[in-house]
Amino acid sequence: MAGPKPNRVKTTDLKSRIMHLAQTSVYQVKVQPPSAVDAQLGGLYRREGRDIDLLCNSTTLPGNSLATHDVTSDYMGVTEKMAYRRLYDNQIDMQFYVDNSYNVIDFFDGWIDYISGVGITASRNQYKDTRTGFRMVYPKGPTGYKTNIFVTKFEKDLKNRALFYTFIDAFPVATNSIPIQYGSSEILQLTVSFSYVRYVRDTVTSSQNIFDPNGRASFPIGTDLGIATRPDQLGIDLSGDFWRDPVANSVDFNTAVNTNLGIDIPRIESPFF
Repeated sequence: MAGPKPNRVKTTDLKSRIMHLAQTSVYQVKVQPPSAVDAQLGGLYRREGRDIDLLCNSTTLPGNSLATHDVTSDYMGVTEKMAYRRLYDNQIDMQFYVDNSYNVIDFFDGWIDYISGVGITASRNQYKDTRTGFRMVYPKGPTGYKTNIFVTKFEKDLKNRALFYTFIDAFPVATNSIPIQYGSSEILQLTVSFSYVRYVRDTVTSSQNIFDPNGRASFPIGTDLGIATRPDQLGIDLSGDFWRDPVANSVDFNTAVNTNLGIDIPRIESPFF
């Protein structure tokens, strides 16, 4: 079969067909911790999580590859490659601007403190003694430190398809050192490296919502739920439009431990409800 035949393409056709290109600067992240971690941090993410997520000024969309082995005996003179395993990057880096209240540093350092047992197996003051040893927290379960984090890639008009990346069993493994010095001031930035097991990518249109298990486009709030609907009553804002901003608003549901809402809400951190 012959290849494609050369043909002319008008400039107007080029503009309408291939000039609508995706931009690198339109995205959103959600780095929600497990409920046990946020409880140890005094509810820092519950209070400041939306701002912490918005302060992420750069990250990467993940890559993957296939591990292959060579097959040389099927056909004479031919070497074929056969895939036998899918490989993931296993790490994603995110860079955050640091706010003048240092919530970003408190949050990620606090998460790593929790993993290494600071404030749990020994008090913070005890760790000032060199004889105090670290004992890591168990990774899974009600007191675990692994969670799912999210990166959403979309465009400014919100009319086209969006990419939802879910990073499974993620947790911070490193934060970079931050240089400070006299001279011209710059914005303080913190780079955080997360480990994860794998990622799952969902592609949806603007009329779909990947966080809605029933495929609904809206989330009506009725009066027959029998629960409070104000944040000052339960810490859950049911008056907001959850489905229009699920990545940000799901923090309210994620940190509502042992709260039975009586409705079908996707439980992003189901082991801790």
